[in-house]
Amino acid sequence: MFIQPASVQQVAALPYVSVGDQTLVLLITSRERGRWILPKGWPIKGLSYSEAAAREAEEEAGVIGAVKAEPLGHFDYQKRMAKGYEVRCSVLVYPLQVVEHRLEWRERGDRNFRWCPLSDAPAQVDDAGLSELLNTIHQSLPTVSWTL
Repeated sequence: MFIQPASVQQVAALPYVSVGDQTLVLLITSRERGRWILPKGWPIKGLSYSEAAAREAEEEAGVIGAVKAEPLGHFDYQKRMAKGYEVRCSVLVYPLQVVEHRLEWRERGDRNFRWCPLSDAPAQVDDAGLSELLNTIHQSLPTVSWTL
């Protein structure tokens, strides 16, 4: 008998830059359905969750920067696996202050990217949980410490 866990853990980066008084965040498309998402993936053995999130951002979006050790929050979603079944994932989201956006990176040919104001990001993403988290982050921006 197979018992499915309540959820599995993933990590994501919220890549951002500050331009004047505006915070821009980087969204990427998923490979399978082309939905706007954050760079995310599975925890990596030997790395903290925040370090794993930073590595995902580098591989999926070509961004390098300083990642904060504490997550901004989390969201849940249903991940469609290659064999056709779905798994409930809980995703911890870590802010990544971008210092470099490379011209070439591992998954450059697989994804599109878009820099957008944090205030616009909730409407850009397809996932309701991620949209809610981005909206919460935007609403609480004056009280969120993003400086690394």
